[in-house]
Amino acid sequence: MLDLAYVLDRYREARELRPDAPAGEVLREAVTGLIADDGPGVTWARPPTPAQRRLVQDGPPELH
Repeated sequence: MLDLAYVLDRYREARELRPDAPAGEVLREAVTGLIADDGPGVTWARPPTPAQRRLVQDGPPELH
């Protein structure tokens, strides 16, 4: 589960650094950064396996 207030904060920070980037790309950066930091704003229903964490951070292979 992600706290959307933290996502919004990350999004705004990333948007300032990359004003011309597509919104989806900036949002993905904000979400994956929040998950990678594994700090406030992220709650797991159960601890993720390494494979689950990679899937969430990297996305499905067909998107690359």
